[in-house]
Formats: sequence, C-alpha cells, structure tokens
Amino acid sequence: MNLRQEGYTERAISERLAVSKTAVHQAVVKLKNCGSYSDCKRSGRPWKTTRRDDILIKRCVMKSPPCSAKKIRAELGETGSRISRRTISHHLTDEFGLKSWKPARKPRLTPAVKLKRLQFAKKYKDWTSQQWSRVLFSNETTIQQFALRKRTVRRPPGTRYNERFTQQTMKHPPSVMIWRAISSQGTAGLFFRDPRTTMNGKKYLELMKEKLELHMAVHNCKIFMHDRAPCHRAKIVRLSQDKKYQVMEWPGNSPDLNPIENFWTELKNRVAEKHPTNLPSLIKTIKSGFSTCPQSCDKTSSRAC
Repeated sequence: MNLRQEGYTERAISERLAVSKTAVHQAVVKLKNCGSYSDCKRSGRPWKTTRRDDILIKRCVMKSPPCSAKKIRAELGETGSRISRRTISHHLTDEFGLKSWKPARKPRLTPAVKLKRLQFAKKYKDWTSQQWSRVLFSNETTIQQFALRKRTVRRPPGTRYNERFTQQTMKHPPSVMIWRAISSQGTAGLFFRDPRTTMNGKKYLELMKEKLELHMAVHNCKIFMHDRAPCHRAKIVRLSQDKKYQVMEWPGNSPDLNPIENFWTELKNRVAEKHPTNLPSLIKTIKSGFSTCPQSCDKTSSRAC
C-alpha cells in the first residue's frame, strides 16, 4: 500500500513485486474496504444454537462418549427439535475438537489385575538385556484361512465388487491353533494342535515334555514364561514342572506384555498375503513362512517343524 500512496500505478506495482495485476488490484480493494488484506467479515447464515446449547451438547458427550447425535437432540428438548444431527456433529468437531473415532479395544483390567501388573513392572524394571535373554516366552494362537488383516483397499471408482478389491469371507473358515516360543536367540519349536482336540492340562504337559526341555537347552534359557490360560495353570502341569528352570510369575490378562504377540502379528500378516486355499495349504504356508527352528528340533514329529 505504501507504493500505492507513493503514486505507483497498479501495473507498476505488479511489475516491481513480480505478481499479477489482478492480485495487486484485489489487495488494494480489500485494504480500502476492510482495513486489512484479509477478507471482510460476512454475516452468513445465523447459528441455530446458542452458546448455552453448544455447552449442553459438549456436556452430553463428555458425560457419555458413545452418546449419539440422536440422543443429544433428545437431551436438548425444544432446541433439539429445530437442529439436525449433522449440525450437532459439526459443532462437536469444529467447536470442541471432539471428532468421532472407533474406540480402541483393550482388555478389561480389574483393580487386582492392575496391582499385579504394577508389581510385575517394578520387579523387572531394572533387568538388563542379558537377564531377559535367559527367558523363553511362549504362547498359543489361532490362525484362520480368511483373516481380515487389512481394513482398507485403494481401488478405482466403480470397481467395488471386483475380485481384486474384495475380501473373501467364509462362515466357518479352516483354522489351526499353534504353539511357539521365542527368546533373544530366535524362535523355538512350532507345534500344531489337532483341530479335533481341545488343549487341556494333559495335552499341554505332553507338549512341554516333548518340546520345552529341548528348546530351553538350545536357547540357553533358565526362565520359562507362559500366561495364565487354564491349561497352563492345571494342577498336573504345576506339579510336573521341571526343577531345571524357573517359571516366571505372569500377571493375568496381560497379552500386551508378551513380546511374542508381535511375532503373531507378523505371522498372520504373512499368511494373509499368501491366500491359502484350504487347511493343508494354511499349515504349509505357516511352516514355509517361519521355518527357522533350531537344528536340534525334532523333524520327525508330524505336529512340529
């Protein structure tokens, strides 16, 4: 504007500042009409809610986060009858930053479980990498043939039902339960449970006798970790535990503390990428994806790698 006051024309200003003449003209008009280079305030459509209404809308959501827009309208009474659910959603998002999200799924933790987790954390917080390397972590998981691992897909418009962009489903897809253990040295034995049987204390004890002692020695581990599943806490299992190793006291309902959970995630992602067609194909895919057992693993067993 100083150049304009000095007598420069709009064309001269545009050449000097290397901008278009239209941009210079618009800037001059805005400064003259609005007193600044910003757009002038416009009246726009008047709000259908008052500040009090907005506070009530926020209060409903803060009191009950899953509260729907329909329920909020009912809470507002007469005001709710003249505003739409879309208006309520816009106010919550734009005015209060309360965007709608899918809730995270987390295990329910009772006060007793929280206390045990805290005690566990305090007990092992000063452990060194060398101490953790003496622990063999184990767990079981179920892998399905058609697992929904990816929630989104990028596709061109009009190709929603193209086979390339769909996720196949089945009412009762083939699945298999497997047991495996890991340590800082790598992965231990892979055990496939017979789909027609249920893992109980007796069968879990057979698994431990067949696999655990061998892999504890191969991995040079002195501490064994398994969670508090019923078959793990069976009396027959507790009385038969080998005195050569120590069983780590594990807080209940704490799958997120076990590093093998990251292994299961990677395994399931790799299996989903291969698209197995039946149960034998599913088992073959699991074995081929992670055939990294120690050399001393019993290769003759039909249930283990």
